[in-house]
Amino acid sequence: NPKRISGMIKTIAKAYPEINIDRIKATSPWFGFRPCSPDGLPYIGRFNRCRNLIAASGHAMLGVSLSAATGKLVGEIVSGLAPSVTLDLFSPERYNR
Repeated sequence: NPKRISGMIKTIAKAYPEINIDRIKATSPWFGFRPCSPDGLPYIGRFNRCRNLIAASGHAMLGVSLSAATGKLVGEIVSGLAPSVTLDLFSPERYNR
């Protein structure tokens, strides 16, 4: 949506005056699909059948916002620590139960 892109560029110019906005305007717009789960919750945790595989996906539009919390949880999982929060709701296999 060109209107939304224009709004983002204006916001960037206000928040980061040192950035060369003309260079941003010269770039062709692109997008990437955001991974979403059917219930809107991200997938965070190990898979039952492949215990060395850890999911950290499905954050939709909150990927940047939730990255620190997800990183902390994944770090805890990898380190063998008990996660800071219960991960049952975020299980990558919550539909296979």
